[in-house]
Amino acid sequence: MKLTKSFFKSTKGVIIIVLGILFVVFGVIGALATAAYNKVSQSDSTFPVMALTDALSIAFDEQKLTHLYQSELAMVDAFRAARADNYDKMHRSFDTAVDEMSEAVGENSALTCSIISIQSMEEGGFGKLSIVEDLERRIIKSLPKSKQCKALLALSKSRLRWALENQGKYDLALSAHNEELAYAEKNDSSADKAELHESLQALAQFYEKFQVYDKAFQTYERLLLLDRALPASEKKNSQIARILTHEAGLKCKTHEFPQAIALFGKSINLAPNVASTYSQRGHMYKQDLSE
Repeated sequence: MKLTKSFFKSTKGVIIIVLGILFVVFGVIGALATAAYNKVSQSDSTFPVMALTDALSIAFDEQKLTHLYQSELAMVDAFRAARADNYDKMHRSFDTAVDEMSEAVGENSALTCSIISIQSMEEGGFGKLSIVEDLERRIIKSLPKSKQCKALLALSKSRLRWALENQGKYDLALSAHNEELAYAEKNDSSADKAELHESLQALAQFYEKFQVYDKAFQTYERLLLLDRALPASEKKNSQIARILTHEAGLKCKTHEFPQAIALFGKSINLAPNVASTYSQRGHMYKQDLSE
């Protein structure tokens, strides 16, 4: 088809009409979103709305707004009960808060998952580790897969591993660590590889906690390779120095003191102003070598 000036003249009016329609549609959407947010903000509930989709889903539904308000009241009761060391009331109130919020915005809402996360934290304070495990698994399953929920998802995975470790569920905890490491290796595209660094460090600390020192040392070695490949910076030297100090500590625990001395020395050469490294080395000389 040959495009001529007459063609553009004939379609000019159509284009203007289409653009006008799009402008009106987006204007209406913006007005609805603003109205929804304002209505929720000005309602009896002061609970923060985490997502515009949540606001749109409840703003014009009085029943859902009532559920939102009841969820907030239950949260207040739960916090009061927790501060009064009344576990049973705290647990019941949080369950009510989660149920009411689920009625308002759905089980798979970031807002509902946030309340579950708060409940998990309080349950952990009472030592209810099996409940923490169940709640964190529920969050990981239900939480929307979006950038906005990334931090909450990371927190849930970390807290799940903590609950498993402190229940003595070694195999499940190790599996969770390896899954997180595999995910970070595949998806961490950041320049500083912060997520991968954190996953490796958490795995090394896990092995150290359960006295699997050879695996802990191997994991710290992987961490060293990762950090040494990063662009040169003061932060890089500091991170490498900390890893070397951790490795030195492991060598102390396995009574390999010449290697520990060498690793402490490398750490000090990289970061000579870190007092804790000198302190740990001094403790080794005094307690382990009687020097």
